[in-house]
Amino acid sequence: MKIVSIILAVAICLALLGGCKSTDDTPYGATQFMSYAGPVFPLMALNGADGITATRAVTFDFMGFGETRTTADGLQMYHNDIRIADSYILTNNTPYDTTIAVLYPFSGSLAQLDKLRPAVTVDGDAIATQLIVGSLSGGFALDTITSWQGYVDLLSGGNYLSRAMQASAPVGLPVIVYEFSNIHSDFTRGEAPSLAASFDIDFERSTVLTFGFNGLHLVTDVGFMRHALFVPQAGGYRYDRSAYLVVIGDDIGVMSIQGYENLGLHPGQELDDVTADVTRFETTLSEILQHLLNDFSDSGWLLETDALDKSLLYDASMELLVSYGALSNTIAFLRYRSGCLFEIFNAAHLMERVFFLSPAMINIPAGESVSIRAEFIKPGSFDFPSMSQGNEGVNGYDILTRLDGSLQLTGLTAEILGSQYIEIVRQNFGVAPDSAVLSSALDFDEPHHFIEVRTR
Repeated sequence: MKIVSIILAVAICLALLGGCKSTDDTPYGATQFMSYAGPVFPLMALNGADGITATRAVTFDFMGFGETRTTADGLQMYHNDIRIADSYILTNNTPYDTTIAVLYPFSGSLAQLDKLRPAVTVDGDAIATQLIVGSLSGGFALDTITSWQGYVDLLSGGNYLSRAMQASAPVGLPVIVYEFSNIHSDFTRGEAPSLAASFDIDFERSTVLTFGFNGLHLVTDVGFMRHALFVPQAGGYRYDRSAYLVVIGDDIGVMSIQGYENLGLHPGQELDDVTADVTRFETTLSEILQHLLNDFSDSGWLLETDALDKSLLYDASMELLVSYGALSNTIAFLRYRSGCLFEIFNAAHLMERVFFLSPAMINIPAGESVSIRAEFIKPGSFDFPSMSQGNEGVNGYDILTRLDGSLQLTGLTAEILGSQYIEIVRQNFGVAPDSAVLSSALDFDEPHHFIEVRTR
């Protein structure tokens, strides 16, 4: 107990110190926030952009800052959400027409995709964009990225983008499915009647994924596995819904079903009134995952059920399962080892990642220019109130000037709208807080610019 207390005390002290401690190598003291929302990323060229230069202007719109409000298109903006307009003029300095493929990165999660996805225009015309979904941006053991440098490191070298553009899903992988339906108990004994399914398994030749199960007991040296679940009550969570065991590889041994008074599954607490119908069938991993994702969605776990394209969640879940879950050689978390698909779906839905928007190919005639503009909602970075030291109510917003593949800048400006709503606490924009127009030319050789504000 003493060791645990010391570890917790150290963790709390580190968190307190991290609340307003700068880890930048720059002299201007940017905050490393406890909750970092990520920077405004620069426009990137996918296939190189020799002879193309760009000027960039970023507008931070603080109108209504500090209030929770709804946009005209029905999106919810919380008190520290602002609107960003990131505008570029691309100039072709060569004597020949040039076509480039550009990408616009942004950070967020699938759960917030509808809100945070930028709208892109080219020469003032709205255009459709293709969405490329990156893998979880934490880098396992799922350390959350806490600074702009973390995103620079993540995207350096192009490996993250290349991985996002490659399909790695084992679409036709055969699986054996055991579906547990009509799960029932009389609820006359026990605090939380439970059902357990036990069987022998060769862990070298078989992997079991689960959906709807709550408990796991395994003995690896003898090849024994037992999965258990709470029996749902009428009208309660997952009542009249099936639970599933999905076997990849060799089939499992003969299965035995037993009821217990609770999920402890203690000897002497067996129940005879816990029953279920078990159906065995064969399919593919992709088909059963699609089916279970629909169940996950129908159960109300998606924050944006109507807006989110389920194929995106499927791809992200499959990528997580294969790269870091039970089908990986480098399982990220112990809870992923159990094969619980709910954990996979939930993580794929909620965890942070980098997305890329592609507005297809951009043609720039010789000696001419094209404008590209991305508009989006950006949450602020912040410290948790109970652990912040002198940083209460401060929200941070920042710009990355360059990444691998970003365009050569010849000019960079920042403009602040709605200054009457904010008090500027820290910045390296160089704006004069008392001026009528808060705008400034920024050093485009400086990799990072930031502004931190409070509600006025």
